[in-house]
Amino acid sequence: MTRGTKPAEAPRVARISVVRAIREAVFACCAVGPTSPAHVARVTCTRAPVAPVTGTHRASGAHPGAAGRRPAGLAPYRPGRAPPVARFLGRMVYLEAASVPAFERLARELAAHGAPQRLQRAARRALRDEERHTRMASALADHMANTAGPVGGGAARVPLPRVRRGRVRSLESIARENAVEGCVLETYAAAVAMAQSMSAAQPRVRTTMRKIGADEMRHADLAWEVARWLERRLAPEARARVVAARRGAARALVKSAGRRVHPNLVAQLGLPAAPAAKALAVDLASCLWDMAEWDMGDMR
Repeated sequence: MTRGTKPAEAPRVARISVVRAIREAVFACCAVGPTSPAHVARVTCTRAPVAPVTGTHRASGAHPGAAGRRPAGLAPYRPGRAPPVARFLGRMVYLEAASVPAFERLARELAAHGAPQRLQRAARRALRDEERHTRMASALADHMANTAGPVGGGAARVPLPRVRRGRVRSLESIARENAVEGCVLETYAAAVAMAQSMSAAQPRVRTTMRKIGADEMRHADLAWEVARWLERRLAPEARARVVAARRGAARALVKSAGRRVHPNLVAQLGLPAAPAAKALAVDLASCLWDMAEWDMGDMR
C-alpha cells in the first residue's frame, strides 16, 4: 500500500432481519402462510391428524426445538421412562428454567464489559420472559397430562436446574457461548415454536407456543445484536474461533434435526417432522448462519 493512501474498506453488508428470516423459513419449510414453491416442493409440514401412539419410544423427547439458551455448566435433563409428550414437555420446562440464569449472567457480563444499556435492558427483559415461560411450560405439561390420556402420559417431575453463578468471563468466551446458544440454538427454537403455534392439534399448545414463540424470536434477535457488539471488539483470531464455533453448532443442528420425531410430538405438539425440521435448519443455515461468516466488526 502506498504511503498516504487509505486501506480498502471491507464490504459492508446490509443488516438482516432475524425475525423476518425466521418467519420466512417457517413459511417455506412448513407450508403455513406465504410459501416458496421450491421449498414447498421439497417438504411440507401439514396438520393432517396422526393416530396417537401409546407407550414409550426411543426417538422422542430430544427434538432440537426444545433447546434454547443453556447456561454453562448445566447438567443434561434426564427424564427417565415416560411417554414422548411428557418427556418433551419435561425437558422444555427444565430448559426454560435454565434460561433464567443464562440471561442473568448475560446481563451481568454485558454490564461488566460496558455494553450499551439497550442490550442490558433486553437481556433483563429476556430473563423475566423465561421465568414466565417456565410457568407456562409447566402449566402446559400439567394440562396435557390431564387431558391427553395415555398420549400425555402424566405430569413429569422436573428437577430444578442447578447452575453456579460464575465469574465475569472474557469477551471471547461470552461471544462463543452467544454464537452457539443464542445465534444457533435459540434462533432455531424460535422457528420451531412458531411452527408449533400453527400446527399443533391441541389449541392450548398453539396458544402457549404463540406467546412463547413471539418472545423467543425477540431473544434470537437479541443474540444477533449481542454478537454484533461483541464480535467487532475481538481480535481477528478470536473472532475466527467464534465463527468456527457458530458454524460447528449449525452443522450439528442440521444433522440432529433430521432424526426421526415421534408421531405424537408431531400431531399433539405440532413439532416439525424430521424432513421439515431438517429443511428448516438448512434454510436458516443458508440465510443466517452461513452469512454469519461476515466480519462482524464491519457491520453497522
